[in-house]
Amino acid sequence: MDRKARGLIRICLEDSVLTNVMDQDTAKGLWRKLENMYLSKSLVNVLFRRKKLYNLRMHDGDSLAAHLDEFNTLVNQLLAVDVQLTESEKVVTLLCSLPDTWDNLIVAIGGGGLTQMSWESVCSTLLAEDMRRRGSEGSSRDALTARGRNLDRNSNKSGDRGKSRGRSKSKDKSKIKCWRCQEFGHFKKDCRNKPVKGKEAETSYKRESNGDMYVAAACMAGSDQSVWYVDTGASFHMTPHKEWFCEYETYNGGNALLGDDTAVKIIGRGKIRLRLHDGSVRTLK
Repeated sequence: MDRKARGLIRICLEDSVLTNVMDQDTAKGLWRKLENMYLSKSLVNVLFRRKKLYNLRMHDGDSLAAHLDEFNTLVNQLLAVDVQLTESEKVVTLLCSLPDTWDNLIVAIGGGGLTQMSWESVCSTLLAEDMRRRGSEGSSRDALTARGRNLDRNSNKSGDRGKSRGRSKSKDKSKIKCWRCQEFGHFKKDCRNKPVKGKEAETSYKRESNGDMYVAAACMAGSDQSVWYVDTGASFHMTPHKEWFCEYETYNGGNALLGDDTAVKIIGRGKIRLRLHDGSVRTLK
């Protein structure tokens, strides 16, 4: 019988503890040595266990049942060293170990005074409150999860609509054939090869080429070619007469598109002196 008891005690011990009691041949001697090592009734041991009990704290989200088990374990350890707490001391110490979110319940429990608080009633009240809080947290978590799924579903739908809308804007026109010019790459409404209506036209057309803006002024057919029709709002003027320039330099300006969709090449630029109707001379740059 003693051998079985000694073997059962040794099975429950950790290796670091077992090495300190291997010299004991009887269960009684083994138990006495363990008491002397870990349950001595010295002042230091009593202070250590009281301090551990008073510093015990429960955090938000922790299980109250697990907290009560740890609390009762420390109380029993004090009882083993002949330190017995009264029921009111246990209640006060337990309530002090709860987090601040439990303050309203603590005030409600302590409204009747310490004499009306029993250990069993306080524990049952705390366990019921912990069960209620965990149930409400689970409901809130489920509601947030469902809402998050709906938001994700809506965002995916809006993203798909945005993608389809973006694809429709960037439609490939390379295979589209114009009904007017029979060329590919544009619709009839966007075709620049529009026919000229009538033999006489007075147009001005602006086109951006290499960052410069060129404005062509076409005079009426059959008019005096020495007369210029100057547009004061134009950025540049053009002429086919190179001999009119007082200052001239070769310049590769690309092409300019006229009103009848005819492209002409820009080969130079410079200054021209013009005599106005009042006799004054102006320089056109």
